[in-house]
Amino acid sequence: MGPWRFWVRICFYSVLALKSPLSWGHFEDCQGFLDRLFHSHTEAPRFDVRLAELADRPLSQTPAPYFFDWQRPVIPLSVENGDEDLGIIRINFDLTHFEISSTYVDELSLLFRDRPDLELWVSGELPGWSSGLGSFAPEQSQLAFPVNTRVFGKAQNLWARDGSKPLSLLKNGKSAVVLPRSMNPDRDLKTYQQPLFELQRAGEIEIRKSQFQWEGGDIVVGAKHIFVGYEVLKSAQIDFGFSIAEALEALKHEFGKSVIPVGALDRSTGFIDYVEYHVDLFLTVIRDRISGREKILLGSMSKAIDLMDPRLSNIHLGRTRKFENTEKFLNELFKPEDPAKPWQPNFLEIQNTEIKLNALAAYFESLGYEVERVPFFSFGEEPPESYTGPTFFSYNNIVLGQGVALIPDLGILAWDIYMKQLLTRMGYKVYSFKTAQLSSVLDAGILCMTEVLRKPANCASRKSAGSFFQTF
Repeated sequence: MGPWRFWVRICFYSVLALKSPLSWGHFEDCQGFLDRLFHSHTEAPRFDVRLAELADRPLSQTPAPYFFDWQRPVIPLSVENGDEDLGIIRINFDLTHFEISSTYVDELSLLFRDRPDLELWVSGELPGWSSGLGSFAPEQSQLAFPVNTRVFGKAQNLWARDGSKPLSLLKNGKSAVVLPRSMNPDRDLKTYQQPLFELQRAGEIEIRKSQFQWEGGDIVVGAKHIFVGYEVLKSAQIDFGFSIAEALEALKHEFGKSVIPVGALDRSTGFIDYVEYHVDLFLTVIRDRISGREKILLGSMSKAIDLMDPRLSNIHLGRTRKFENTEKFLNELFKPEDPAKPWQPNFLEIQNTEIKLNALAAYFESLGYEVERVPFFSFGEEPPESYTGPTFFSYNNIVLGQGVALIPDLGILAWDIYMKQLLTRMGYKVYSFKTAQLSSVLDAGILCMTEVLRKPANCASRKSAGSFFQTF
């Protein structure tokens, strides 16, 4: 820094100290302003999201327990950006979360009223369904199921998306899914995939097996690229002894498209980590049906704050101090059940997540994508047991078909309106789901509860194809 710049700073800060009772926080803001003015902020970014450039980075020196088969054929994943239409919507009806399941079914009926060509496949023991296949008695249920509803098997959780990924329609005209070799160790793979094996035994779908460990929310499929969370890469490095470059090449070989890893290298520790638990909680690939371009919707906490109250638009979450207005905003957003036991936000985690998201936005733009920022907020840590409210708000966890978008209604008017208007401008008819207000308490959205299968070519003839399904 030149001498004149040094004396300008001294004079500026002296005037602040003498003329105004400003807090240290305002002092930091002024310092940041001068840093930008004099271009003297040269510190390297803490997080690096360009993981594909870290090609020679090994993760484990232990012998790999698995061998990757490079001769296996490509598994063509179904595109999730709105290019492919909805066909069969598969959900789990979990009685342990009856309110969430029943609300979702009720709200889906509005979509099926407009789209009688769609089918709803429900796995679970529904109210009025005694036991066994084909014994559902709809007159005993108060739930408003669509006409083309089929009931089968049992469900032990809500998350129909996590245990598989749908494939593009097979050459023989059948629907198909691919299953991961395993899921995260804290999840029981069988409970997620049991409904799919029942469908396979009935001849309704075909199943492929992946060589990788993943969960459905770890993978977002666009027309040009597949976006994969770093957890998938890390597992591939451990399982096969791959470097990052080798893991990316193997994923490209398995799924037939170039893979963009989504994670962040923390330069301060040397470790790579995910941005949020699942990629589909903060990232959406979408076809703008007006311009024809494939875009990325990326979550932003700064965007969420700005939409909530434009007066807070000067808040910079990337900074390291606790902003008073941000604290007020969060305390209003995440209201504690017991006012005597408020839950203090983890500001460091919140700020670091926003820094990573901003870095991803710049990275995706460098790859040629147009990035739209949408409201997103995460508290950044597990809540205490006394707190039973939502820990995050996501407008990326959405279901897209040709001209159709199923999005959350989170009850925050400014965010709900913004998202609906954005997708309407892109040429989508929007269906809003208040179910998301309930599922957010479980750290999940409507996409987490939904698997969209491509409708088979002979779908019309299957409606009377035996007693496996109960159709009503």
